[in-house]
Amino acid sequence: MTPVLESLSAHRSIRKFSDRPVAPDLHIPEHAYPVFGMCLGYPDDDPEPKPRLPLDMVFHQDRFPETVNEQFLNAYDDIIQAYYETRAPELKNRTWTRVMADFTSQVIRPHIKVFLEKKGFLIR
Repeated sequence: MTPVLESLSAHRSIRKFSDRPVAPDLHIPEHAYPVFGMCLGYPDDDPEPKPRLPLDMVFHQDRFPETVNEQFLNAYDDIIQAYYETRAPELKNRTWTRVMADFTSQVIRPHIKVFLEKKGFLIR
């Protein structure tokens, strides 16, 4: 059973589908909002795993750190940039800090507010 499980791939985000055709199929009741779903399948290819930030860079208990380890982030940017270069040439200039800066500078999934209001959540 282990070789079968190791060859499965998972996609875990469901938030972006919350107000699309999948929502009625899930029979999402009032006052419920899907934040996680898992689709399993066999990938067409076998890409190398994406390098991840270490836990101590993303998990903070009770408070955010007062400083950011910029030396580490620069090193991680180099690692991610090398990873993206192996994935697709058009991604060669992508770094983690650039992707995060772009992501946080725009409105993402504006439909979620409308979905939550339709499901009975009071948003002020």
